[in-house]
Amino acid sequence: AAWPFAIMGLLGGFMINIDTVILGWFKGSHELGLYAAAYRPVLLFYVIPAFLSTSLFPIMSRLIQENKAEEMKKILQKSLALVLGVALPIALGGLIVAKPFITLLFGSEYSDASPAFQILMFTLFFVFPGTIISNAIFAYDRQRLFIFSMAGGAILNIVLDILLIPSYSIVGSAVATLISQIFINGYNWYQLKKIISFTVLNNLGKVSISALAMAGIVILLAVLNTPVIITVIIGALVFLVSLIILKEPLLFEVRSIIWR
Repeated sequence: AAWPFAIMGLLGGFMINIDTVILGWFKGSHELGLYAAAYRPVLLFYVIPAFLSTSLFPIMSRLIQENKAEEMKKILQKSLALVLGVALPIALGGLIVAKPFITLLFGSEYSDASPAFQILMFTLFFVFPGTIISNAIFAYDRQRLFIFSMAGGAILNIVLDILLIPSYSIVGSAVATLISQIFINGYNWYQLKKIISFTVLNNLGKVSISALAMAGIVILLAVLNTPVIITVIIGALVFLVSLIILKEPLLFEVRSIIWR
């Protein structure tokens, strides 16, 4: 049936816009502009796992239909490790260079959006794997589970916005979004674990080391007031080179699964 997807689309749009609506009730246009500056780059980052999950969905559906549980487990674990491996350096880099990054994109008048941006960057740790988890739930034809988590997350977001925005403005709104995403994706993760057993942390050792190496370089460059574009490029190169040195096969393994 198509109706679960329609409801999920409505809830997804609601989740994205409700912060802005409630922020507008309690605060003014200046705060709305700051929050938009903090949230827009994060929304663009959310597109990254969507590309992988779109490729994985038909493969997951086929494996489930063919009762190939071990292969399904393998592709689920590797894809989750991959998106978490991508989220880690992006989030760490965003935390470190938040102010110059926001200033570069929107100008110095939006630099006050940096704290909210830093908080929203933490959502990557939940949204990135959550995208893969959601597609797996769809592949198992359990869309109603996702509807429940989205509805619960939307209600939680509204309550937290009302409680936090009057005192903490855009930072409160960002915290509300983070907590809501933790609830949504944590619930979906828990439900999928009841359907199929999987682990992720065992695949993240080398990725974490590479991300920490990148973070160290980015912090050093930030202290030296290096232009943010150069900092981002060097940080990305350090991360990729570290993966190569450590012989991390994750990206190539997932690619081989998708292209086979």
